[in-house]
Amino acid sequence: MKKATMIMLALTALAACQPKTEKMPAIDMTDLDLTVAPGDDFYRYANGGWMQKNPLKPEYARFARAARSAAEAASAPTS
Repeated sequence: MKKATMIMLALTALAACQPKTEKMPAIDMTDLDLTVAPGDDFYRYANGGWMQKNPLKPEYARFARAARSAAEAASAPTS
């Protein structure tokens, strides 16, 4: 019984030494655009704050697979 008590005491001490982790919210409320009603434009409501904090650079304003394919085709050597 004394051995079991000592093991439990040691485990309790080890558990108490674990660093505390800071909890982060699941949703960053600053990423929302609360000026838009979710029923009007849900994409802007859900991402508007993030889009304002992270604007696209002019050279990436129109980046898509079709744009990349067109650029590759334009730079391809002709035979």
